[in-house]
Amino acid sequence: MNRAIVVCSDQGFVPVAAFMLGRIGPYLPTDRKTDIWLILHGVSQQVMDEASAYFAHRGVDVRLFALCDDEYDRISVHEDVNRAAYLRLFMDRVLVGHDYDRVLYLDADTLVESDLTPLFDHDLAGRPLGAVHDYFLYATERMEERRIDVPLERAISYFNSGVVLLDWQQVVSSSLLGQARMISAINGARLCLGDQDVLNFLLQNAWTPIDPRWNQNQFMMHLPHKHTPRIAHFTPDKIWTNQRPACWDT
Repeated sequence: MNRAIVVCSDQGFVPVAAFMLGRIGPYLPTDRKTDIWLILHGVSQQVMDEASAYFAHRGVDVRLFALCDDEYDRISVHEDVNRAAYLRLFMDRVLVGHDYDRVLYLDADTLVESDLTPLFDHDLAGRPLGAVHDYFLYATERMEERRIDVPLERAISYFNSGVVLLDWQQVVSSSLLGQARMISAINGARLCLGDQDVLNFLLQNAWTPIDPRWNQNQFMMHLPHKHTPRIAHFTPDKIWTNQRPACWDT
């Protein structure tokens, strides 16, 4: 079976997503075909054409898909969440008919810096999803807020959904994303971490941790024993703004 990488974006983040995907070629697995998808919403045809031209210039084959789905518009969204974050919950509708075994979802504000083969081959221990613990939440009072607001059982761990490896056959057969869309439509407005909260609620004790270097964010770069990122995740502050954190300059 083939594999896929999926990135999602609204019009504002297309330049960031295009830059990331334009550099991904050297890091793709060579043992089998890997399709690359960019799922878009609210993006003009001109911007889509410019993105396609950029990918052609970079020699990267990216499939652009403009999502038009009434269910997406019906999702209730917290005031602190960008609606485009919910685009990943529609991957099953975009990838329908493609017989993938693994799908790697990447936030647009990430940057791949290592061969992705070990990540795609990671043992998910029979579970549908692999991700990195959200260490920032663990280190602050926000984890307790998530336990109350989502809600989550007290002993449950919590993952960051910026880099997610999916056993695609399990995801499709379990209707995981469909369940997430249904919950988001009803409760999204009260969840300040949006679809990440929803996925953590659905997968309590049912996800597999992966090496934190595959989703290394700003908080982790300040730890005493930081490692070189395999995938850098520019959150919460973005490196292309005047709030660029100095930790990314080393």
